[in-house]
Amino acid sequence: MLYPAAKAFFSYPCPYGDCDGTYDLDLEASRAMSTSDGRVTGTRECLGARSREGMPKQPCGLHLHYTITAIHEAVNTA
Repeated sequence: MLYPAAKAFFSYPCPYGDCDGTYDLDLEASRAMSTSDGRVTGTRECLGARSREGMPKQPCGLHLHYTITAIHEAVNTA
């Protein structure tokens, strides 16, 4: 749950244990908060590097398909 002073982080490490990449979805989460339907979808490619088949520092290239939905609820102050 977010409120005006809350800080949220939408950065996730690549699920491959030997990869040094992350997925940063902060901009997409902000976009979800500002769209009329509160929903954004897309795909991001991991830009990290991993060692495979005896070759160090090969591009990871794993794709993340995401959907972020923001639900806005009225706060009852009474």
